[in-house]
Amino acid sequence: MRKYRESESITEIFYCGPGSITIWHYIANGDSYDEGDDYFNSYTAKTIENFIKEEFDEDLAQYYDGEGVESVKFYKIENNRNRYYTLFNVTYDPGLFDREDFKEWLTGQMSDGWGEGLEQQVFATDRDEEDVEYEEEDEETGETVTNTYSEDVTLEYYYSPWNSHFFEVFSEVEL
Repeated sequence: MRKYRESESITEIFYCGPGSITIWHYIANGDSYDEGDDYFNSYTAKTIENFIKEEFDEDLAQYYDGEGVESVKFYKIENNRNRYYTLFNVTYDPGLFDREDFKEWLTGQMSDGWGEGLEQQVFATDRDEEDVEYEEEDEETGETVTNTYSEDVTLEYYYSPWNSHFFEVFSEVEL
């Protein structure tokens, strides 16, 4: 473990996650549905990073009521246990910093504050074709027949840094 003088600020990485991806499928016929994807993909992680840096790059320390925190800045999306983790660089005064209070506050930011705003924004879109199945009765035989046709689909990708079932906050010092 590192040793610091009481008077100097330090910067430490905090991990928040796992996060999850939601993909909304909007079919040209008006139907829609969503599916989730929680497993890490490096291309998707880089796309999320770029989106956050363009649209959500602010210092979250302005919202922290505790003492000793100087800066809380998004750093990157990283693979941890094959899941998406949102990383922040946190600069603080070790003499004033309360790690447990800060972790609780950061959990709140991911679930309600900063993270809630993020999860409501589309970070990527795509177009695809999807086979749609429907059933109808064969007029001659009376049997049910399954038919398929292709529809254009618009895909919208959303990232939530909060997964309430397994969510955790920890720092590089605690690894």
